[in-house]
Formats: sequence, structure tokens, C-alpha cells
Amino acid sequence: MSEVYVDLLPGGIRTASGGTRSAIGLNRPWQTDIIVDPKTCPFETSPQIEVASFSEDGGWRVIHNLHTPSPFHRLIIPKECWPKEQIRVLGGQRRILTAMTILQTLLSLERHELWFGVHVGPTAGQNTSHLHYHVLEPLDAANSAKDGEMVAFCKSSKLRLFENSALIGVAAGVRAGQCLFVPAENGGEFSQETAAALAAFLTRIIDLYADRYRSKQGLPPDYMVGIKLVRQRFVYGYFLPILNNWGFTEYFALFERAPLILPWSHADSLRLLKK
Repeated sequence: MSEVYVDLLPGGIRTASGGTRSAIGLNRPWQTDIIVDPKTCPFETSPQIEVASFSEDGGWRVIHNLHTPSPFHRLIIPKECWPKEQIRVLGGQRRILTAMTILQTLLSLERHELWFGVHVGPTAGQNTSHLHYHVLEPLDAANSAKDGEMVAFCKSSKLRLFENSALIGVAAGVRAGQCLFVPAENGGEFSQETAAALAAFLTRIIDLYADRYRSKQGLPPDYMVGIKLVRQRFVYGYFLPILNNWGFTEYFALFERAPLILPWSHADSLRLLKK
């Protein structure tokens, strides 16, 4: 049997790799393509509670999410449906920056902690094929003292995927191929410079994963992006491609606090991404 490696993540989560696949798998027959149909899109056909509107890049809206347990939950959405090719890349760097700039307006509402995220593709949880970013106040958020642990973890990691004066990205996380990213320096408020750095980083990562992790069926991976903000500061974020399905052991692991099994290691992912 191959040697098994166990890694400890911030928050006490453990992952284990080794002993499963002999190579990174690119066969994803279970992945389906994004299907866009404005005629059945609820954001285009049903009344929404609109909070704000913006004219940039074809028009955007901020609306209430009516189906949520969160005490505060807004959606940032383009005015109209985009083609699936644009959804896959979040509209490109300029439109990502527009969404980040709209996010800044919501940060001024003085919420202690907000999570900003997006799902792209059916296997990543995108139930409506109209791009929509979530901005929400989490339920029972953990003490933010652990934020420093995440930053320290990323800065000490040897699996550096990306680094510049603004951000550090490392191959790490609870799923195969996941990437964590943190500010390179202790950040102040979420500024326009921060927004621009994140837009550039996400554009680069989305393009890279679409190239290296394109499936044998011809699809780039579905993915999620999540960013944590505390007192209007960017704390950390993740890019999580859906490259495999969880098995029954992972759901046991959540109850039993056992390691989550990765089909290949983060070191293997990094080698593929940097080759």
C-alpha cells in the first residue's frame, strides 16, 4: 500500500492523501455543462426586492435573498443573463472588479463579518444559471481570532502557487485542487487596490485551472470562490474546483473528526498547475 500523508489545516481539520489514485484524474463524466435560458430565469422573470442598481459593464443589481437563514443576505447579479462562456470566467477581470467594487458598498453597512462567494457550474452548487454573488452574514461564525492562524498557515506553506506584493496563494484545503489565498501584508480596509488585486488573481486562477484541469469530456471545472471579510478587512479566501465527488468516508469524517480523503495530494496539484 502507498504511504499515506496526513495534513493539518487551520481549525483542526485534517486531510489525508496517498493510497488512492496513481495520477490526477481528469475524467469527469458526472459533470454537466451550464445551460442558460433567460425565459425561465427567476432573476429575469420574477419580481425581486432590489436594494441598489449600477450601470457599469452592462448593468448590475443588488437584491435581497429571500430564501436564507442568514440575518443578512444580499445577491450581486448582472442585470441580464450572460452566455455560459462568460459565466465560466465570471465575466473576465473587468467584471470581477465591478462585482468587487459593488461589494465595497455593502461593506459600509458595518456588519462585523461577511462572507462573499460565488458558485459556477451545477456541480459547484449553481442552481440558477444567472451569475449571482452572495454576500451574507454567517450564522454562529467562529471567533475571528483564528483568522491569524489561516494567514500564518498560508505564509508558512511551501506549496506556493502564486505570490506578489498583494496576495499569496497556496495549494491547500479540504478538496483536491483547492487553493487558499491571503493578503501578503496585514491588510487595512477592503480598498479599491485590494479589489483590483483579487480580480487579477481570480482571473489568472480561473484561466489556469480551465487549462490544466479541463476534463476528458472537454469541460473546465466547475468551482466556488469564497472570501471572508471582518470589519471591512479582507482576511482570506479560497478557490475550490470540483474535481472529484466526496465518498461516504468524508461524511463520516465530518462527524468523527477523521481526516478527509483527497484523491491526490496538494503537492500533486501544484506540480500540474506549475508545469
